[in-house]
Amino acid sequence: MTPAPASTCPDRGDILLLVNPAKKRRLVIEATLAGVLMIFLLAPGNPMRRWAQAQDHRDEVSKMTPTMERLAAQGKPDAIIWVARNEPSKDDGRLATLAASGNDEALFLLGAKTWPHDDAKALQLLKASAVAGYVPAVKAELHVPRRQVTAWR
Repeated sequence: MTPAPASTCPDRGDILLLVNPAKKRRLVIEATLAGVLMIFLLAPGNPMRRWAQAQDHRDEVSKMTPTMERLAAQGKPDAIIWVARNEPSKDDGRLATLAASGNDEALFLLGAKTWPHDDAKALQLLKASAVAGYVPAVKAELHVPRRQVTAWR
C-alpha cells in the first residue's frame, strides 16, 4: 500500500485562526505593545541594557578588587592603574609614584583626577602624557578649550 500524495490527503489543510471579533482589537493592541517593547529592549542604547551592563561591570570590579589591590601593593603598574580607574577611593598615592616614574597612562589619570582642583597642574600632566605618546592624552588636547591649549604648548 502506497501513501497518497500530500496534496490529496484529507487531513492536510490550511491553518485557520479564528479570532473573536469582540476581542480582535485587544489582541491587535497587545501584539503591537509586545512588538514595541521587544524593539525597545533589543535596541543598543536602551536604558535597561545600559543599567544591566553597568551592574555587570560593578559585579566584575567587586570580584577583582581584592586581587588587584594585592597586585598593586606589590607595585605592578597595570594593577595600580586598574585600582585608580575602578576604585579611586582606594588609591593611596601609588598612582602619583607611578606617574613620577614617567608612566604615560598614570600621568593621564593623575591629570584627570587633578583637573577639578588645579587646572595648571592637570594641563602639565596631560601634556607630559601626550608627549609620551598616550593616545587618549593626544585626543584630550582636541577637547581642551582654546584658552587652555595656549598654556598647554
